[in-house]
Amino acid sequence: MKIITEEMCFRQRLCEYAIKHGITRAARRYYTNKWFVYWQLKKYDGTVRSLVLKSRRPHSNSKDHKKEELDLIQGMLKRNGVYGLVKVYVKCRAKGYKRSFTR
Repeated sequence: MKIITEEMCFRQRLCEYAIKHGITRAARRYYTNKWFVYWQLKKYDGTVRSLVLKSRRPHSNSKDHKKEELDLIQGMLKRNGVYGLVKVYVKCRAKGYKRSFTR
């Protein structure tokens, strides 16, 4: 992140004030709670960049289809799509697909 946002500057001021005057006083002055101040101080290393918000998006999902499963489903759907999804599912199960139909 190249831009230093207003929130990052706020967090830096909060951390510097907490180091100088204490956690409780900083929390009262900046209208926040003590755990937030502790959390910011834990991340703070003296630079604004250390206070950047990080993504909370999951980078993987254990329930995602694997590439082999997707290839199998797409191939069966292309060849047997006119018969309906249940028929495609039954044929996929015969070829080694292990997942449940109801999920």
